[in-house]
Amino acid sequence: MATFINIPVTGGFNNAAPPTADATVDGTNLLLAESIVSVAVGVTGAGATLQMQATIQLNGIAGSSTCTVGIGTSSTLTYRANAPVTAGIAARIKDAINKAITANPGGVKSTATLPQDAAVNAPYAFGNRLYFKSFVVN
Repeated sequence: MATFINIPVTGGFNNAAPPTADATVDGTNLLLAESIVSVAVGVTGAGATLQMQATIQLNGIAGSSTCTVGIGTSSTLTYRANAPVTAGIAARIKDAINKAITANPGGVKSTATLPQDAAVNAPYAFGNRLYFKSFVVN
């Protein structure tokens, strides 16, 4: 039985420059866990073009090699100019995606859940919530 990783997108956008709203990526987006080779999370741009994206390297999907996922701080706005800013957040997002890959052995689906845009031991605050904003397999 195959195991899938779910990247749940809220208020979806495409990866154009600048990103435009794309409701087709909203909700559940699945990747076959065994096709994932590596995960990298980084910030690019500055000011109005600042954005955070996770790049998931894939192997074994015909014609595809990466999945790019935008990450933002707003459920409705684009991920561009709304990137998480807390020190060390990129590493924590990478850990969250990797945990979803290794979670639920023998199960069918595991959902990646993003950390807060806050210090590691900070109390939960809804205003610090992060969202997956795009999902594009290239």
